[in-house]
This record gives sequence, structure tokens and C-alpha cells, in this order.
Amino acid sequence: MVISVEGCYMSRVVTQLLYSLGANPHVVEVSSDDKVHYEHGQELTAIFVGGRLLGGVDKLFAAHISGNLIPQLKEAGALWL
Repeated sequence: MVISVEGCYMSRVVTQLLYSLGANPHVVEVSSDDKVHYEHGQELTAIFVGGRLLGGVDKLFAAHISGNLIPQLKEAGALWL
């Protein structure tokens, strides 16, 4: 799941990366007028994998570059490879 502010270009980048890996993320866009507070203090864009907070865009790309993202997606059932 990707949660972001409406029109955020980085959420589109994140979504395209996940699509290119074979995942089909659920995207929730929050109005920039809404005040959203998360328990973990996470800023938007927030990425959840298997119900767990992965983090922001930086954490997603770090997991992808290190080779940890695909195993996490498989474990969560987001990939059928």
C-alpha cells in the first residue's frame, strides 16, 4: 500500500517501480488539506508491505537496491513469482 498526498510525483515513481516488479499496490491519496498523523511519525509518502510500515521513498529504494524488496514482496504475497 502506498499512502501519499494528492498529486505527489514521488508516489507515482514508487507506484511505477512496484508495477515494474510485478506488484499491484493499493494507492491511497490524501488531500493536502487533511492533517494526517501516523503512530510512527511517518511522513507521506508512506509504503506498507504486508501490513508493516516499510518507510518512505528512501527506504523503498534502499530495499530495492540492496535486493531486499523482492523477498519482502514475495513474503507478503504481493508477487507470484
